[in-house]
Amino acid sequence: MEIAERIDQTFQQAYNATHEPQFICAKAYIVMQSIVVNLMSSFPDKLVSVRLSRSTVLIADPNLLLSEEYLDRLKYWVDLMSEDLNKKNFGKLKLEFEDWYYYITSDGTIDFEYQKSYLLRTKEAMEMLNVSKPTLLTYVEQGLESANTTDHKKIPKHAVELWNESEAFIMQWVHQVRRMRVETDEDKLVRISAEIKKFEEVYEGPFGEVFGKLSSKEADERNDASNYYDWKDLEEMKAELQERMNKKKPQ
Repeated sequence: MEIAERIDQTFQQAYNATHEPQFICAKAYIVMQSIVVNLMSSFPDKLVSVRLSRSTVLIADPNLLLSEEYLDRLKYWVDLMSEDLNKKNFGKLKLEFEDWYYYITSDGTIDFEYQKSYLLRTKEAMEMLNVSKPTLLTYVEQGLESANTTDHKKIPKHAVELWNESEAFIMQWVHQVRRMRVETDEDKLVRISAEIKKFEEVYEGPFGEVFGKLSSKEADERNDASNYYDWKDLEEMKAELQERMNKKKPQ
């Protein structure tokens, strides 16, 4: 019997008996672990290892676990375990898996270690994307995947190949979620303050002077409405961080 069938049969029996969402959560964890093993065995030319951090926590909210989207996505990965993964596009499959991981967890990260032969030098990535080094570094800051290595070869081949495709949005989202999970409050404050400073330089003043008196309706009518909301969000995040950090200080 295929592993997907065994998992389905075991958990369907348990779920039918109890109707408790905890079994769906447990099934998701087992499927996730199985996909990790299958990825490493299916793509040994690209991967050294795939690791789920010990801090990984699956979301246990029954409203999520019983939602149609959650169950459909879980079924997708169960079904996929019965297929030959090495016939799939590695980059797209890897991003799909990361997207699912961060969808079903509230904490933790997933780490991919690549074969050296699968990584590109900065110059190679620049040539493939036809961009300058400063532009490439901007892409990395925006979410272009870059391996955590001291070697000159840092950019996975799939990241460059998919950067101009729709998968780039997933890559950027994964980057943002991961960064939020691993950053300290101090790191977040430095990053957010730097992003606010860029807005202040463009608009030649702080948010309160530039947009402070605008209503949401008035902001929506501006051509730069997206800047208004992005800047506003940053200011709110900064205030929340500072308040939290002040509470942690010894009295």
